[in-house]
Amino acid sequence: MKVSELMTPRVESIEPTTSLRTAARKMKELGVGALPIVENGKVLGIITDRDLACFAIAMGRDLNSEHVSRVMTKEVVSCKAGQDIAEAAKLMQAKKIRRLLVLNDD
Repeated sequence: MKVSELMTPRVESIEPTTSLRTAARKMKELGVGALPIVENGKVLGIITDRDLACFAIAMGRDLNSEHVSRVMTKEVVSCKAGQDIAEAAKLMQAKKIRRLLVLNDD
């Protein structure tokens, strides 16, 4: 089985200047726990619900004015849509992560 068969097909991204509150609302609206942060077509990072809880809310950040770029995870781990799910699972286990950014061939 390929990653493309399990992945969320319609992914939305946000810009690094998006407020923490806007990011949280977008996650809730989409029913997701992570959003890629993209600027000029380049992935800069990813923000997860854990980033929001541990590095924004718990640290007392201003959710309305603080940008996601301040708390995002900069090391983005990715795989290809055509990759076998066993390979993706091994990568997730090795990196100790629960989410992968899935890239297409472009």
